[in-house]
Formats: sequence, structure tokens, C-alpha cells
Amino acid sequence: MGKETKIFNTKDGRTLLPKSNREDIPAIAGEYISSDGTYYKFTHTAKVSDTDGRTVSLSGITPDSSWYRPNPNIPTYTITAIIPNCSSKGPDIIGFAPSRENPFNPGEKKNFRVWTDEPLTSMEWLVNGSSVLKGSLNYTWTVTDRNTTIEFRGSNANGPVNHKWDLGESSNETSGNDSIEDEIPEDDEIPEQEVIFSPADSMITLNVSEKTVFSVSPDIFTTKEWYINGYPIQNNTTSMTRCWSTAGTHDVTFKGAGSGEPVSHTWTVNVVEEKKNDEESTESIIAITPEYQIVKPKQSFGLDITVDPSTPIIGTQIDFIFNSSMASANSASEGDLFKQKGASTFFNEGDINSSGGTIKHIYGLIIGTSNVSSPGTFATVNLTAGNRTGMAEFSLSNVLISDINSKSVPYTVTNATVLIDTAPVIDPVCCPKSVDEKSNLAFKISAKDADGDRLTLSASGLPEGSSFNRTSGNFTWTPAVGQAGVYTITFKVCDGYLTDFENVTVTVNKLNNPPVINFFEPINGSSFSEGERIGISVNATDAEKQALNYSIKIDGVMYSSDPAYIWETDYSSSGNHTIEVSVSDRIDEIKRQHTIYISECHPRWDVNEDGVVNILDLSLIHI
Repeated sequence: MGKETKIFNTKDGRTLLPKSNREDIPAIAGEYISSDGTYYKFTHTAKVSDTDGRTVSLSGITPDSSWYRPNPNIPTYTITAIIPNCSSKGPDIIGFAPSRENPFNPGEKKNFRVWTDEPLTSMEWLVNGSSVLKGSLNYTWTVTDRNTTIEFRGSNANGPVNHKWDLGESSNETSGNDSIEDEIPEDDEIPEQEVIFSPADSMITLNVSEKTVFSVSPDIFTTKEWYINGYPIQNNTTSMTRCWSTAGTHDVTFKGAGSGEPVSHTWTVNVVEEKKNDEESTESIIAITPEYQIVKPKQSFGLDITVDPSTPIIGTQIDFIFNSSMASANSASEGDLFKQKGASTFFNEGDINSSGGTIKHIYGLIIGTSNVSSPGTFATVNLTAGNRTGMAEFSLSNVLISDINSKSVPYTVTNATVLIDTAPVIDPVCCPKSVDEKSNLAFKISAKDADGDRLTLSASGLPEGSSFNRTSGNFTWTPAVGQAGVYTITFKVCDGYLTDFENVTVTVNKLNNPPVINFFEPINGSSFSEGERIGISVNATDAEKQALNYSIKIDGVMYSSDPAYIWETDYSSSGNHTIEVSVSDRIDEIKRQHTIYISECHPRWDVNEDGVVNILDLSLIHI
């Protein structure tokens, strides 16, 4: 691209390209100096045609310092143009940059870009499968020394379009309008978009009334919230301007969330009284106080308008501005500013315009020759919050402060923010708080909000293996063996501004190991004869070494509570018999049964074999 020439000229001036011989080095101009000495950035358009006359145009090409080529034979930033297939349906990639063959040196920044032949309604950049930026055809990435996959995914009503850079040892480059699924090794570290906080120092010192802009960049967040001393102040913005009317220490916190890890940053601001030299400051401070507060919908509240004079004053006039959709004004009453020395005063409470959100012409003055130079409350505005929830801002305009010579005094205004909201409330969690290992525990978290705001549930401290559905509020967990212990889970509900939480303590009981029977005699299927002594014994152990209880039953009848028993059989014991042993650790019981056979055996001298030796047997012998 560009012309083979030594110096690139424009009609308004010259470029900043070097004047060395560049006849063999095609180049394009990056910027130039106009005749009036102003620097301008060039934006270029590249047009590429094939032999069939088909053309693509890549616009908005802006060179930067990373394009510099110490060696003309090594391209540092290659833009690739693609002639789309005329028969394809949906959007197509018609250009991308850089090429994976370009050098990627760790620490330097590379601008990744795609061009398409149709406008896209959805655009997203991913690094190693993690979303890092949405809504742009450009993404700037700081090069690392790891294998990295950078992917662009876009779409419109006609279909999707994708391009992927595989950077590292196993590099590959793909484009198309088919969906691409990535398989990223689990141990790959995902480079995150660098977040820059301003001011860079987390501990800063400001003078009273000194304005400071707090900001976070780039804007990669879907939710953005600002807090001062824990009070929510603003949302949906990455910057906030603040000043303080009195000395003190304040914490300014930004919280952002998106597709990646949540971001939280706090500045600690020490506000001090400005040291005055021989010449006193001539700037008075007029402020709405308190600067931050929370009220409920339909609740009455008051805001004081205070004045800290830098010079003796005799009168003040203001207009009070409020959001009529968030609050209504009831009245304005005089404060003690001009009455500090017992002077007579005149006060006008102003004209309330409820629909316009103003109280105009609030003014007060001292009658007589007195004046005041000490801080005080000029007026108190009484208001009632509306039905809507959210941040309501209150400000002052047309401020006029009069000194003893009836001249206007310079001033600084500090406005106020009021959060109108009722905190949501988590319903009491009614559930068993104890569960055994390998047993299921389930309960539901629910909450209510008096304002009807949309609620968001979340949980922290979830044990491994548990799950919490943020939509339904269902919590389930089946603790595994080895997870016995006490767990504290924090469930939180937020209405967008205020939160409520409840800590739920769950005790997981160690799973008991039942006793183990090591052997049991007599063995199953043993045979005996009537009159034999049969030894019954059982040996068992317990993993927790708990005391064991035994039971020996014969044909369902309890015979012994010891681990051993001798059964004295007689001539009536023949037949099949069931011997049952039970072993218990007082938690679990295990049983085992064996069946034995005892054969019939007639006693000696039982001649008639009736099982009894008596006179009848003797009679038979005599005969």
C-alpha cells in the first residue's frame, strides 16, 4: 500500500515519515503536520480487486506505532483482504488483521480487527474462550508468552460470522460464517483485559471543594456501580466526579461485573482544609446536606442547605432543583445561618413548582447592620419520596451570596444524592441444618421486596459439590464421604441498590461405618448329631472402634448377648435349624444367618427305638 517515494506530501503539509530512501519500501502515511503546525492522524481505505473484477474495500485503517518495521523484509502488521463467495448467504469476513505470521512480542499491544461485507448487530471478542469485549470490530490485546486463541464472533439477522487467531506453537487461522467451538485446555490461563483505574493511587488527598474524576477503563462491564462510604451513589457509568464540602475521610468504591471475574476497586480519599496563605480564600461553600442518604418510598425527609462563608455575608438566594418523578417538595424553612448573632432576618420560602421540579427564589437576608462569617444552615427543604425506586439527585442553581458591601461572593456548590429504596428481605430459611454424608440436603431461598423491585439472588461459601439456582433459589447438596464438618453459606438478595443476607450454617455428620463380621461359626450348611455340643461364635470389628453389642438367636429365639455360646443338643434337637447373629455399634446393626442340620440319633439301649429308654426296652431284651 502507498506509493514508492522518498517523502509523502499532502496539500496541507508534510508527513512525519523519515526522509531516508524508501523507493524499495512501500509505505503509507501515519500522520502529518498541517501548515498551521497541527498534527493529524491519517485514516486510510484499501481497495483490492481480483482478476474477475470483484472488489472489496477495507476502510478505517489507522496506522500506529506497532506498524514500525525495523527490517523492511519482516512485516509487522499485515491486513488480509478476502474476496467473498457471491453464492454465500449471510455476512462474510472481507478482511482481518493482524496475520499470525506477524511478530508477537510479549508486552506489546496488538490491534485485532475484522471487516465484514454486512453491518453486524452482535459483536464479541473472546480470549481462550472467555468473553473480553462486546460491540466492537476492534480489540487491543497485550501479547503474552503463552499459547493464546483470540476469536471474533459476530452475527446479524442473516447469520453468524467468525474469525479465529491461534497464536503460539500450534498456530492456525480460520474464518467463516459457521459457528466455531473452541476446546481450550483447562490449565490455560486466560489473559484478562487490563482494567485501568484513575486516579492511579488508591490513597489520595484532596482539598475541600476540590473536584476529582474517578474513572475505570475500558468499559467491559454489564453492571457498573459506584459507592461512597458504602452508600450507592451512581450506576451504569464508568466515571464519577466528586468534591467534598468538609474535611474528612471517604471511601469511593467501584464495582463492575461482566462476562469475566467481578472487579472491585476502592479509593480512600482524605479531604483536608486547604492551607491558606496570607490572603484568605474568597470562595464560599454552599452545600446540600447530608450529601448521601437512603429513604423509603413515600417517606418524608429533609435536606439542609448550608453555607460556609469565606467572608462576612448578609444574604443568600438560591433555586432548588429536584427530580419531580422521584420526589415532591413540601416546603422550605429558614435555618440559623443569619440568626447566629440574634439579628432580625427576612426569609422567603420560594415558589414550589412540583411538575417542574423546582423551588425558585428561596432567599434570606439580615435586617440591619449585622453580618455572619461562621458556617450555618441557610434553609431546610422538606420533601416526600415518590413511589419509584432509584437514585434521586438534588442540586442548586442561580446561587447568589451577598457580602457586606452587597457584592456577589464567589462560591462552590456541593449537591446531594438520595437513594429512594426499601431494602429487600430474605425469608427465614426453614430447613434441617444437619445432614449425613451421602444424604441429600435441599431447601429454597426466597425473598420479598416492599417496592416490587426485581431481585437478584446470589450465594457465597458454597461447599464443593453443592449447587444454587439464582433464578429459583433452590439449594441442593449431597455431601460426599470425607466432607463432614460445619459449613457457613451466605445467601444474599439485591434489588439493584440495597441488599439483605442470611448466613446458613450446615452441619455434615460423618457417615458411620457399620461393624464388620470377620467370621461366624458354625459355617453355613454344617451337620451335627443329636447330643453334640455345638459351639456358636462370632468375631466382629468396628472402624471407629466403638463398643459392640451382640445377639445370638436359634430359630428366632434369643439365647445369648455374648459373642460366643455353647448349644447343648439332646435327642429332640434333630432337624434343620437357623442360627442368627447380630452385631451393633448402637448406630448400625449387621446380621448374618447360617443354617445347620442335626441328624436324629437314638439313645443306647433304646431297643424299641421310641427315643426313650425304659421298662419296655428291658422287657424286649428279657424276651
